[in-house]
Amino acid sequence: MVEFKELTGFVLLLVFIGMLLGIGILVLDQFGVVAKDSTAVTDEQVAMSSSAGNTANDDVTAVSSFYNSTNSSDLYTVLAGNWTSAGALSFTVNDGTYNVSYVYDADSVATTATTNTVSAISPIASTWLPLIVTVFVLAIILMLVIQSFAGYGKR
Repeated sequence: MVEFKELTGFVLLLVFIGMLLGIGILVLDQFGVVAKDSTAVTDEQVAMSSSAGNTANDDVTAVSSFYNSTNSSDLYTVLAGNWTSAGALSFTVNDGTYNVSYVYDADSVATTATTNTVSAISPIASTWLPLIVTVFVLAIILMLVIQSFAGYGKR
């Protein structure tokens, strides 16, 4: 007969593994963000339609210039709210093609490696660990049911 006191070690082991996986995934993800290379792009042509357009790169950190490609003296003031990290631009301008100079965080070899590692580890934390806990809880319930029937026949 298994005592409930003996289950404490196994429960603590599952909690420790869950915390270790969670913290490891967070740390690796942050390493991937820090390992990106800051890269400048000068005069990329961006098609604007209904005052919105997208750059060729994501993770835009700064936009330094934005002007009409047919009239380079038509320079627009770039505000922080006019761009997003996904490379989406939003300026109140006429439809057309504009030259945009910006800085973005490009993926490096280290970023790709950490992203691949996080992708490989994540299913363990999100799929396997809950499955192990569920099977463990069901085993405890089954053990209690079997012990109750075993004790019933001895009376």
